[in-house]
Amino acid sequence: MDIKVSVIIPCYNQGKFIEETIQSVLVSTYSDLEIIVVNDGSNDLFTNELLRTKSWPKTKIYNIPNNGVSHARNFGISQSAGKYILPLDSDDKIDKTYLEKAIRVFEKNDNALLVYCQVIFFGRKKGRMLLPKFSMELMLGQNVIFCSAVFKRNDFEKTKGYNSNMKWGLEDWDFWLSLLEIGGTGQVIQIDEPLFFYRIKAHSRNANISS
Repeated sequence: MDIKVSVIIPCYNQGKFIEETIQSVLVSTYSDLEIIVVNDGSNDLFTNELLRTKSWPKTKIYNIPNNGVSHARNFGISQSAGKYILPLDSDDKIDKTYLEKAIRVFEKNDNALLVYCQVIFFGRKKGRMLLPKFSMELMLGQNVIFCSAVFKRNDFEKTKGYNSNMKWGLEDWDFWLSLLEIGGTGQVIQIDEPLFFYRIKAHSRNANISS
């Protein structure tokens, strides 16, 4: 049977968080999935030892030289088999119903291009991230879709993938714009429920983008 969803998890020195991330996927109410972990040249001993010795159901682990999250995502997608793709950072989590609800949207809307949801912060900051309703006008001025939206593999293959030159952030915004460009009249659909958990840490790529 063909796998419906591939969850792509790049990991760079995030061993202390990644098990929690993987477990959030494994308890999904949607079970027709695989998890692809890409160890992006981690230099942290704990992360490397964990990924070398640990195994999880439905999970494949690949080790590549460090070249940034965009390259790791592209590599992970190239090794995956799913009809749908969910990129997931190695310190974030999803609600157990996120995949089921996202795939249901795709199956009811042939024209769906991207499906995402509302967000809850956890870690050093807690609460809701109130995302506006999607519009192309808004999207051209700022990224209003977080990095873990669901999309179709065949739409991904029409793009050049994530831009590997964008190593310091905003690569997801750049990719969404590429997807929207090739998507024509494809719909961007937001599930109005908080089904994605975004970890806030003291130091992160997004927190350091301005510097």
